[in-house]
Amino acid sequence: MLWLNLFRERWGEDDAAFYAPAGSKSWKDVYEVQDRCGRVGLGLKIIREGVDYYLVHQGEIQRHLGSRRQRKRDDICPSNFTEEEKSSQGILDRILFFIGDLEVASADAKRGRLL
Repeated sequence: MLWLNLFRERWGEDDAAFYAPAGSKSWKDVYEVQDRCGRVGLGLKIIREGVDYYLVHQGEIQRHLGSRRQRKRDDICPSNFTEEEKSSQGILDRILFFIGDLEVASADAKRGRLL
């Protein structure tokens, strides 16, 4: 009930009726998706929330891409990977995080221009 009331307060009664949760979704889930849509838009994006990176489409998280938390390479890569493959995986992670950070900075710059 709390999330429904928060949703109505932020987006109105009409949107609450339109976006009412279906199936196993809760009002909290619907609220989070709408909030994310407002922050990052509807398109396919890489976003950062805290230290984690996600692939998002239409406000819904499609996949967790990784985390900036320092982990040992052995935790990330299977044991049958060679050292070269583990190194390549680390480079791919850094590129992915760079793209995510670039998207965040770009969104912040656009938001700053609108204000």
